[in-house]
Parts: sequence; structure tokens; C-alpha cells
Amino acid sequence: MPATMSQKRLVRLMVIYGVALTVIAVTILSSSLLMRYSIERAAGDSRVINLAGRQRMLSQRLTKAVLALERDPEGGLAQERREELRIALREFVQAHEGIQHGSTELGLPSRPLSGPVRALFMQAEEPFRSMVGALQRLEAEPALHRGAPSLAQAAQVLLAQEPRFLTVMDRITFELDAESRARIQGLKALEWGILAVGFVVLALEFLFVFRPSLRSLSVMVEVLEHRGEELAAANQAYMELLPFVSHELKNPIASMITDARVMSEGYLGTLDERQIQKLEKLIAKGDYLLGLVREYMDLARIEGGDLRLNPSETHFVEDVLDPAVELIPAQIQEKGMVLVREYQRAEVEVLCDPNLVKIVVVNLLGNAAKYGREKGTIRLAYCGDAREVTVRVWNEGPGFSEQEQSRLFKKFSRLQTPELHAKKGTGVGLYTCDRIVKLHGGNMDARSEQGSWAEFSFRFPQPLPHPTPHEA
Repeated sequence: MPATMSQKRLVRLMVIYGVALTVIAVTILSSSLLMRYSIERAAGDSRVINLAGRQRMLSQRLTKAVLALERDPEGGLAQERREELRIALREFVQAHEGIQHGSTELGLPSRPLSGPVRALFMQAEEPFRSMVGALQRLEAEPALHRGAPSLAQAAQVLLAQEPRFLTVMDRITFELDAESRARIQGLKALEWGILAVGFVVLALEFLFVFRPSLRSLSVMVEVLEHRGEELAAANQAYMELLPFVSHELKNPIASMITDARVMSEGYLGTLDERQIQKLEKLIAKGDYLLGLVREYMDLARIEGGDLRLNPSETHFVEDVLDPAVELIPAQIQEKGMVLVREYQRAEVEVLCDPNLVKIVVVNLLGNAAKYGREKGTIRLAYCGDAREVTVRVWNEGPGFSEQEQSRLFKKFSRLQTPELHAKKGTGVGLYTCDRIVKLHGGNMDARSEQGSWAEFSFRFPQPLPHPTPHEA
């Protein structure tokens, strides 16, 4: 059963996805552009048709104005009628030119006309020019009087040409309206065609891309679930084996260390210097192994959910710090280091689990001795009050970089600094410390100046967030 898709197939699927998404995007964009174009054209056609209808009204308005002037050219309203005539003539010419050639003032775009519409405009041109010419000559007259030749001629031209002009404009209006409806129908058909292509692409993508991909993903999920079960079983076996092996190793190693010390100190007979050195190396290796066993036993308690907080009122220096210091004098003396204690004693007792906190302090002091510089200084600082407890362990040494700081408290994680990486270690000590401190509701921190010093600290509040025993 294949667990993953090949790289070649994955690339092919990505290409197909890209093409399909591009087609869908083009379909949506095309539909949007077509809709916008259709709306604009429909709006333009509507304005053209309205203007054509307005020309009918204007031509009638012009004729009425001329006939009114002919009846009463010298009356009180004669000047108003001439002004009305002038405005109507200007609008009449402007509307006619806008319908044919477009007009920004009227909101009509310039666009080509169909053959039938152009032919109709040519038929309308003769009566239009006749009417406009007669009106312009009439408008140029400085004064009008009853029976004026220009007035009578204008009235005669308008009465003769207006019916022809209106008939042609009606035909133009009907032709434009028919073309607009046909164009809209064509755009709708094209839009439906584009949408149909998009749906076909989606269907093909589902059949040949999505469905096979879903099948492959379902296979991958089944494989991952199976592997997850295997890993869970392996982890369970590991967690069951870890405390057993650690416990079984602890006593024999401790016994071997004791026997080696008895021999090296001469209780079983005098030994030469070479034999004593060999035994001291054996004791050092045994101490290292015993430290590993303790760390793994602590890890087993944490991972197995057996780490429980049993807080009590504690004299922090006497019950935690001093016993922790007593466990590491050999490591400090071996490297000629100096331990400086900086305690800010407080009269209040500290609420904590002394056994667990002692594990943290021992671990930090052990790391300071292991990774610190020979003949360097280790500082153990403590400050406690009614609100918070803080412990800091500082040592001279190679330190660590800012990039490695985030990896310090991860399980099985070790720093890559050459001087530190050369030292033997499990990578579980700081992880265990971090879990214990968090169990107390606190946090750990680490600072360093690479090549000079390093400092690890932890703090937890007073009182504890969970003053009663509880499980991690």
C-alpha cells in the first residue's frame, strides 16, 4: 500500500491544479467583464434611444415655436419665443450629432454604427439639414414682422420636412432597440457558454484530480493512523521498560562504586598509585552512569504521569540548597572550581516540594560543574519572600549562543557548541527541571555571554497555584 505520492506525480497534480484554477479565474473575470460591457452598452443604447425620442419632441417644439412667431411676431412673447427657438435648435443639433458620432457632454461613447442604421441616418440627413438651415436663417434675422419671407419659408420647410424626419427617426429608434436586444441576447449566450466551460473544467478536475487525490490522501491517513498506533505501542513499551531498566541498574552501579571506593581507600590492602588512578577513573565512570540512571528515572516518572507535587512548608536553604550542594563537591573539587553561595534569607518558609526542587538544583549545579571552566567560579544565588522564590546558578565557561537558547529545555536536545558538545550528556536533565518548575507554577530562564559565562535560573510563586498534591 503506497504511503505517499511520488514527487513527479505531486508536481503533475500541482500543474493541473494551477491550470484549473487559472481557467476558473479567467472564467470569472470574463463573466465579470462581459457583464460590465453589457451594462455599459445597454446604458448607451438606452441613452441613444431616449435621445432619438427627444429629437421627435424637439422637432415638434421647433415647429410650434415658428408657427407661434408667424402668428404674432411682434407680441409681448415674441422675444421669449425667439430665445426658446434658439435653445431648442441648439439641443436639436447636439442630440442629432451625439446619436451619430458620440458626445461626452451627453454621456454617449463614440462607437461604430451598423449598416442599416447608417443608411437610415443618411435618409434623415436631408430633412434634418433643411430644417436646421431654415431655422438658422430665421435665427439670424435681426427683426421679424408678420409676413416676413424668412418666417414664412421656415414654417413651410418645417411643415414639409418634419414628417419625413420623424418617420426616419422612428425607424432608427426601432432598429437601435432591436440591435440592443440582439446584442444583449448574444452576450448572455456567451456568458452562459463561459460559465458552462468553467463547470466542465470543475467537473473534469473533480473526476481526474480531486477524486484520485482524495483516494491517495485517504490511503495516507490510514497508513499514518497505523503508524501512529505502532508508535504509541512502541512508546508504551519504552515507558514501561525505562523505569524497570533504570531501577535494575541503579543498585548494581551504586554497589560497584562503593566497592571501588573501598579498594581505592586501602581497606582491602595497599595499592600502588597506578592502581588507585584506575579505580578513581572507574569510580568517575560509575558516578556518571549513576547520574544517567537518576535522570532517566526522573524522566520515566514525568513521562509516565507519576510525577506528583507534594508541597510542604520548607526551610529552603536547610532542606533544599544545602543538601543539593553536598551531592556535587567531588565534581567541583576535581576541576578546582570555587562555589560561592549568595543567599538572601527570609524569615518566611517556602511552600514547595523539597525533593523535586532539590532535583532541579542538583541538576543545575551539576551542569555548572560539568560545563564550567576549570578553576572557575560557580555562584548559587537564592532570594525568597512571601511572593516569589528565585534561584540562580551562574558559572564561568563557554556559554551558548542566542540561536541555541530555544533548544535548551527540549527533551534529548544538546547544544552544538564544540566545547559543550564534547561533554557527555543525555539531554534530559534540563527538560526534567523545566517540567518540575512548571509543576510549581513557575518558569525557567537561561542567559549567557558566549565564551564568558552562562546562567540558569528558575522561579515559582508563593503561594503555589496548586497547594494540594496533584499530578503533573
